[in-house]
Formats: sequence, structure tokens, C-alpha cells
Amino acid sequence: MSVVNVMAFLLPQLTISTFLPEFPLDSLFSTQGIMVMLLAAYAVAMWMFLTSAPKVHTIMVSDLAIAHVLTNF
Repeated sequence: MSVVNVMAFLLPQLTISTFLPEFPLDSLFSTQGIMVMLLAAYAVAMWMFLTSAPKVHTIMVSDLAIAHVLTNF
């Protein structure tokens, strides 16, 4: 008597292309596709960094004494 894997028999092999049949996976994993994904990840990381960075406000003064007065508020 042999052991049969029932789940492997009932469920076919599911891949990403099963759920996204129109999605061209060969171009996604090409050199150009990987570079575009890296560029998008870099853009998201920079956006997250810049939106969470503390805001710095700069003013210009003509005299150092005025700057000391303005910073002592």
C-alpha cells in the first residue's frame, strides 16, 4: 500500500502567473525591470525619510545681534 499525497493531487501547482495572467513576469525580472524596481524602492524610501524629517526654518538677518535677539524668544 502506497502513501498518496491527497493535497498535491487536489490542488494544482499555483504560481504567480495563475493569479496575474496578463502580467509579463519575464520583463519584470529582466535587468531593466530590476533596475526600475530598485529606483522605485529608492523613491519610496526617500519620500518616507523626507516626510518624517524634522522641519527646519531658516531666516536671514543682516546683523548677528539681531539673530541673537530673534533666537531668544
